[in-house]
Amino acid sequence: MKRIITSLFTLIVAFTMILGLTSCKSEEEKLVDQPSESYIIECLQKVPCIIEIEAVTEDNDPIGQLNKPGGYTALVYFSYELVDQEEVYGDDLIDKGTDAGGCIEVYTTEKDANKRNEYLAAFDGGVLTSGSHTVVGTIVVRTSDELTATQQKLLESNIIAALQGQDDKIVAPKTNSNNNDSNDDSNNDDDPPAQPSGNTKEDGVNDAEKFANEFATEYPNDYLTPNYITEYLRDVLGYSETIAVYATENCNISWATHAKKYAQVYLTYEEEFGRPASWWNPSDIEDMLLEDGFSYDTIDATMATIDWTAQSKKYVKHLSEFYDTFNRLDARGYLEDIAANEAGVNYLLENSGVNWKQHALNMANELWTEYSSQGYYEDKTVEFILTDIREELSSIWEYTQAEIDYAIQNITIDRCRHTNLQTLSAVAATCTATGLTEGKKCKDCGETIIEQSTIPASHTEVVDEAVSATCENTGLSEGSHCSKCGEIIVAQQVLSIVNHSFNSGYCRYCECEEYTTGLVFTEITGGYAVTGYNGTAYSIKIPSVYKDKAVVYIDDSAFKGKSSITSVAMGDNITSMGTKVFSNCTSLTSIKLSENLSAIGDYAFEGCSKLSSVSVPNSVEKIGNYAFSGCTKLSKVVFGTGLKTIGKYSFSNCSALEYGNSYTKFTIPDTVERIEKGAFNNCTTLSNKGMLYIPSSVTYIECGAFTGFELNDIGFSDGTGWYYYKSETATGTSVDMRYTSNSYTYLSKTYSGYLIKK
Repeated sequence: MKRIITSLFTLIVAFTMILGLTSCKSEEEKLVDQPSESYIIECLQKVPCIIEIEAVTEDNDPIGQLNKPGGYTALVYFSYELVDQEEVYGDDLIDKGTDAGGCIEVYTTEKDANKRNEYLAAFDGGVLTSGSHTVVGTIVVRTSDELTATQQKLLESNIIAALQGQDDKIVAPKTNSNNNDSNDDSNNDDDPPAQPSGNTKEDGVNDAEKFANEFATEYPNDYLTPNYITEYLRDVLGYSETIAVYATENCNISWATHAKKYAQVYLTYEEEFGRPASWWNPSDIEDMLLEDGFSYDTIDATMATIDWTAQSKKYVKHLSEFYDTFNRLDARGYLEDIAANEAGVNYLLENSGVNWKQHALNMANELWTEYSSQGYYEDKTVEFILTDIREELSSIWEYTQAEIDYAIQNITIDRCRHTNLQTLSAVAATCTATGLTEGKKCKDCGETIIEQSTIPASHTEVVDEAVSATCENTGLSEGSHCSKCGEIIVAQQVLSIVNHSFNSGYCRYCECEEYTTGLVFTEITGGYAVTGYNGTAYSIKIPSVYKDKAVVYIDDSAFKGKSSITSVAMGDNITSMGTKVFSNCTSLTSIKLSENLSAIGDYAFEGCSKLSSVSVPNSVEKIGNYAFSGCTKLSKVVFGTGLKTIGKYSFSNCSALEYGNSYTKFTIPDTVERIEKGAFNNCTTLSNKGMLYIPSSVTYIECGAFTGFELNDIGFSDGTGWYYYKSETATGTSVDMRYTSNSYTYLSKTYSGYLIKK
């Protein structure tokens, strides 16, 4: 344990020495107060090996604190030659951040700068560390974590020197160009040589001595170490390992003086190096000095100047306060290396200021706990165990008789061993009554050993599962009740019926076919009828099934005058419809009729002025009177193969209706038997559009079926056997409808206003 702590503190000390300059800010450094952005850029341009410089704006600020309260007033990034820029992630300098080289952050006050520095310090040593950082006045100087500690320190000191106008203190680092560019003939006296002039140890010593003496003079409060000087000569100034070591060992620096400074820091400063000053012992100090590069002779001389007797007293005193069960035997082991003999050890033990009586009592209590719980001591008396404790305190832990007597007299024990125990039975809690846990008490003294705890009364709660509401049934929220007494704990709430939720044409609740909200359904014989519509949708879908029954009928005037409706699709279970069902739906443009519809009702689509086409299913046998009358944009009609009767005025005033070879908009199928009065009256677009053929199945054409327009040709598949009648009651006159010339004008000019039939 002691060696682990020592190693840890050694690393801390070494790191502290490398970064020593950060803890010794001069008054000049504190004068760097709110420098301008342009001044910072000008200073950075003086620092060797800084390549690129860029100040952030509010638009590209990566941290987002520019000019905000407590934030920085300027942020300038720079790249550094000793960082491999190809290994740094980012598209530009701002994106690469401090990894490329470092940055300067400027704050309004020193307090804000120190607060920022403390935040950065929280990440030091972890995976998120971003390099070195130090406060100078109101600025924070940061360097890249890609640099070594020595490189960071040199870059940092160069930047501070430039900001303070001390250009003579800027030192160029060792770079590849220093080592390898044989064509560089420049002679800069400010740059240190890669090797001492003449390549002799004497030259190296002279250069190193000059540097070390100047360094020690400039920073008199720094605690220099041989390792620090050697590393600086080697890693920063570029001397070889041999010359750097030789120069360190032979320069004018008094390492004995610095070794004493180190030792006094360890032994004096309570908070220095992460451990109390009283913890240091001779082995620790020797190890620390040795690891910092001091020679054995220097270490021996330093150790001889320390009052180890006083330090040992503090050491043992601190350990006694730190550990409750610290004992004389352990203390003796710590002091044997210091005292010259047994008498000396005893003297230190007695004069270290430790309350050994209290530690003897602490040890006695520990032993009592241990011994009284061991199985082979269960049948022993209290006096027997106390005798064993006395013996151990004396023979093993080396306490004095007075200390042992004090411990035995004040030991915290129960004179009753509590070996005769009674079990206190548990009592189960009920819905309304509390219960008890199992307990134990001593039958001999009556003391409660394991106290019974109260178990609160509680119901045995059972969840009453929720029932989802549907479009047909209400639901229930989740509730609960007691399974033992039946009491309702959380009452279930009734959930209202929800609207249909259609998916792929069917409701996910009731699985009914999708239909338009607002349709009014009325139950009739055989299923349901649609009797009205009070919704707002433009497109109407009438289902085949409603509440598990077929929708078979659309009632009279169900959608009459609904001028906002644009399209209608009927379910295929609809077999019939009343009159004026869609009359005057002036915005209706398309209609899909049921494939099982037997007839189109009278006035069904009268006045639907925007309806442009209609396909009559094969199931329809009759088109009712005035069914499409006034549909002025109806140009295409496809008749089904089951049609027998075209009713009175069914297509009257359909002025856009077309037919013929070039305008094949509709043809009369060969199943039609009757074309009633005025069926195509005033269908003016039929004029001069070619031949309209009357199939042989037609046997009855009522008067006026094709009046109100100039009819050019009407051709008959079978022109024989026809009679025309001037009135319903008149006697018919035979007429031959076969074409015997090219005029084909019999019906249009001679018989169009008459009733003709076979």
